[in-house]
Amino acid sequence: MNRDEIIKVLKNPNAEKTKEIFSLADAVRKKSVGDEVHLRAIIEISNYCKESCLYCGLNKNNKNLKRYRLSEEEIFSTALKAFNFGFQTIVIQSGEDPLIKTEFIENVVKRIKDNLDVAITLSLGERNLDDYKRWKDAGSDRILLKFETSDLYLYNQLRGKNEKVHKRVEMLKELRTIGYEIGSGIMVGTPFQSYESLVDDLFLMKELDLDMIAIGPYIPHKDTPLNDKLNSIVVKDPEATTLILVALSRILNPFANIPSTTALSVIDPKEGRINGLKCGANVIMPDLTPEPYKSLYEIYDGKTSSPEWNEISQENLLRSLKMAGRIPSSSKGSRIKKIYPLQ
Repeated sequence: MNRDEIIKVLKNPNAEKTKEIFSLADAVRKKSVGDEVHLRAIIEISNYCKESCLYCGLNKNNKNLKRYRLSEEEIFSTALKAFNFGFQTIVIQSGEDPLIKTEFIENVVKRIKDNLDVAITLSLGERNLDDYKRWKDAGSDRILLKFETSDLYLYNQLRGKNEKVHKRVEMLKELRTIGYEIGSGIMVGTPFQSYESLVDDLFLMKELDLDMIAIGPYIPHKDTPLNDKLNSIVVKDPEATTLILVALSRILNPFANIPSTTALSVIDPKEGRINGLKCGANVIMPDLTPEPYKSLYEIYDGKTSSPEWNEISQENLLRSLKMAGRIPSSSKGSRIKKIYPLQ
């Protein structure tokens, strides 16, 4: 499909062509990465943030949010809980918290790696490259750093920046040289975002040869400046558009790991995750942050409404996978390193 054809599909998400794309994406997924679903447990270790992103409830200007940081013991005990549930990857995530010290993450990573046979993904925002080198030496495996949009003008609008080059895109390239698996992605349906820029996003993710591609719908947060700009939204059905972009990403990147994101399950608690899997996704990333902290990691409205992860949550997840004809993976889920097209 060329650019114009993709734009046409994105503008008409309920057209017959969409069903063909979903079917092809699912077939590519099955042939390239199989029926296994990689389960990755997110632990949100801090909701402090030095940034002023206009879309995020963690932004430093939100005075209505109670802030927290987890201790090393709290992080490890949550990682142990995730491991006992069968999760093969631990995702350590936070706002861009300047008081999270390099040594602290280093110690957390070492402790988890010394005691649990898991992969570790770090999603801590923009940090010094030397920090990421130390964390790689400590045992971390992957980085998740969303570039959010390839449109630099829109990026600066959304993040309150004035960058001349897209710093996050450049960081992703540098982080790969250290030896990390690289994950990135976008939000779909923010104010001022165009269908044309979504196509640019799609091809940038291909160009970056991402190991993991995360695409989620924008969900407003009541305590953010962008909540007052909802009349400027061009993409009117972010959920359907997200699913199309997930499918196209699978077709363009057969061997990448692609999650069915949390935001999809917030919009549609019953079918959101499964819909993502049907469109080519092969990863699910539940939030295992313990209470009372989980309810405070409020990046968008509704994100914290589900209860703390427990045995029932795990059983429901496994049951839904079985009903969808998918099986939980017993591997750590590194990307299959094949670059040739599927025949």
